[in-house]
Amino acid sequence: MIYADPSFLCSLYGHDANSQAAARTYSVDARRPLAFTPWQRFEVRNAFRLASHKLRGAGEAVPWQVGNIFKKIDEDLAAGRLKHEEPDWRDTFRLAEQLSEAHTQALGSASVDLWHVAAAIVLQADTFWTFDQEQRALATAVARFRKVPSL
Repeated sequence: MIYADPSFLCSLYGHDANSQAAARTYSVDARRPLAFTPWQRFEVRNAFRLASHKLRGAGEAVPWQVGNIFKKIDEDLAAGRLKHEEPDWRDTFRLAEQLSEAHTQALGSASVDLWHVAAAIVLQADTFWTFDQEQRALATAVARFRKVPSL
């Protein structure tokens, strides 16, 4: 299973500096679905809403339509490209606390980064995709994943 954190998912579904790298990376493993938790759904949808708000507030054009992005995500869920997964929340938070104890002082891991790596482990993902450098350092330090590519 592949766990793609929201930084990767936002680049895959939106238009930003990492979108081409996200599309290239996904095309290599396109036959395997990406895990999609309720937290990822919330975080990705909120990120697009917030980015749209900030761009409009700055008088800039928004390079996407939020509704179209949400529709594409729903289509990918229906087609099996995204797979709805619900990790046990208690197990995920317990593991995130253990990861924090083991790695935060050395790596400076943020809570949400710890949660995403813990969720990927609980879901038994073998691959972790992120554009977040701190999160990549944590996923690499955990040494649980077969692939944590430098994107």
